[in-house]
Amino acid sequence: MLVENLILKLKNLVATKKLHRLRKKTVAKIILTTTKTMTVAVENAKTLLVIAQLLPLLLH
Repeated sequence: MLVENLILKLKNLVATKKLHRLRKKTVAKIILTTTKTMTVAVENAKTLLVIAQLLPLLLH
């Protein structure tokens, strides 16, 4: 029984380590995608601001 319990504990440890690695990878991916989308959004906001500034000049 003791040996079986030890083996089970080891297996659980390995599984949790794998899970942690996977979680780290997914978190890193999510952060990367969000930063990319944020930079795109910032660029879009900048262009929108420029367009908003140019519109009054074009309309006059």
